[in-house]
Amino acid sequence: MSTTSSLRICVRNWYCIRSPPLEHGCANVIPQYGTSVKDPAFIAGYNHFERERMGTLLRQININALLAAATRARGLYGLEQDLPCYLPAFMPGRDTVQEAFRQRGTHHFCLDIVFGHMRHSDVPNRVWVAKFPLSNSYNASPAEFEADVFHSEVATLKFLAETEVQAPTLYEAKHQSDSTNTVGPSYMLLQKLRGTTVKDLVLKNHPGFTMESMKLRLAPSLLKYFKQIAASKPFNNCGSITSFLDGEAFVGGYVLDSLFDFSGQLQAAPFETAEEAYSTIINHQLSTLRNPAVVRKSYATKNILKLSYIQQKVGNVIQYLGDDNNKNNFYITHKGLGPEKILIDEQTLLLDGVCNITGICGWHGAFVQPTKLAFATPYVLQPAYETTPLERHLQFSHGELALLHLMDRDRFCVLLNLNAYARDSRFWQSWWDALVVLQNDEVSVRKLFSALEPALGDYPEYYAFILDQHALWLQVHNPWV
Repeated sequence: MSTTSSLRICVRNWYCIRSPPLEHGCANVIPQYGTSVKDPAFIAGYNHFERERMGTLLRQININALLAAATRARGLYGLEQDLPCYLPAFMPGRDTVQEAFRQRGTHHFCLDIVFGHMRHSDVPNRVWVAKFPLSNSYNASPAEFEADVFHSEVATLKFLAETEVQAPTLYEAKHQSDSTNTVGPSYMLLQKLRGTTVKDLVLKNHPGFTMESMKLRLAPSLLKYFKQIAASKPFNNCGSITSFLDGEAFVGGYVLDSLFDFSGQLQAAPFETAEEAYSTIINHQLSTLRNPAVVRKSYATKNILKLSYIQQKVGNVIQYLGDDNNKNNFYITHKGLGPEKILIDEQTLLLDGVCNITGICGWHGAFVQPTKLAFATPYVLQPAYETTPLERHLQFSHGELALLHLMDRDRFCVLLNLNAYARDSRFWQSWWDALVVLQNDEVSVRKLFSALEPALGDYPEYYAFILDQHALWLQVHNPWV
């Protein structure tokens, strides 16, 4: 395990974490069962620790102030008045911590706020959610940039409210540093989206509704989603939305937790071209990897070599990008539109077989990217790469093919060339992975080069580069050993 005061990179499972060593699961496996089975004693201790941590966050919330804020916000939006409100999670007999766990994500947890009686919870706008950051989680943003992350999500939701995208309505948001925040921690008051997530529906094991069948059913609704994004106002810069004032969204530097760590150079300014953005990201990643306190030398070497090679090929990628390198060709992009982020009308699906999207959540970390990346096929439709052999990496899933077929027949998509962008998805998905994801084995790197060959050349060319440029300081000829 490599570590610094705020950032550690797991050298077994190869991802960025900020958890204390005793909480990190990969070191607590049962040897005879390999790395996929965790020690039950570790799991029990970890779950106990998680409950304590959630309890700490819940005790920081001023419940009365939160309910008063919800009542006040309801009045500002001209919604039905004189309705008492309460938090079901704090009602007598409820396991408040477990209620919070039910609506916990990677970076946040939510609590329902009910206006009136619970039996009216299906009435529009009678149930909101209060969203709080998991500030004591190992996934929490570094303290010095936590405010940037919060304000970026708030600005993104305000921008989406001006579009047809089915994102939750934001009624109020206050950061913990706001002098008028009497609730305590940073919070957002949001519309509670109706529906069931695709992930939860599949877990219910309804006959005929597997994840693969849901991909096919989702295609028409995702076509509608793409058209809603395309109809929104394009941006002059790529990066992240950092503020929204007087109906105008402003883009600044990237506010992304998919990067190894946060850096002033990524926050400093919006990027007028994709080339400027990508070059800055590569320089940032190289700087991080060259810090011996962050990652072990042998693992850093592999990714430094990959990024150094890519650095020399950025011009080829930009040439492949074409006119989309420049302003007015950047669109908002959901960071990871997976099955847990898409809500659907379960009743309509079960009765009529129609998969209507009722909402899209999880806009934390959304960013603005060139058109070709913004309209790549969404994560929910992509194959399960962990079980897909290398030679099938470039193939589309049946769900992706269904979406492409619909886009080819849609005049709006053809007019804006969205169908062509979607067909080039693997290139741009792999390019983003090459920039922000650490590779720990030769197979994953070969996957990248199989998709990026039009711009980066093939894997043998890359291998010749690393031997030629780094032979003096490589400990072995093959850096992936």
